[in-house]
Amino acid sequence: MSDSAEKRCARCGEPWPADEEFYYRLGDGRLHSYCRACCTERHRELRAGGARLVHRNAGLNRLPWWLIVVSEVTNGS
Repeated sequence: MSDSAEKRCARCGEPWPADEEFYYRLGDGRLHSYCRACCTERHRELRAGGARLVHRNAGLNRLPWWLIVVSEVTNGS
C-alpha cells in the first residue's frame, strides 16, 4: 500500500487506508475526515450529552445520515 492510499483521521490521528471500509463517503464523493470508529464514538458522545442529531436538510433526504447538525435539547426549565 502506498502513502497516497492512506488518509489520516482528523480526530484520532491514525492513518487508515483511504477507502469506504475505514471512512464514510460524503454525498459529494469525498471521504469523511473522521474514521468510522471516531464517527461512531463522536455520535455516542453527542447523544450522551443530550444532543439531538438532525440532517442538515431534513426534508430533502439526499444527504447521508452522518452529515449532521447538532441542536441542543432544552430541558423546559
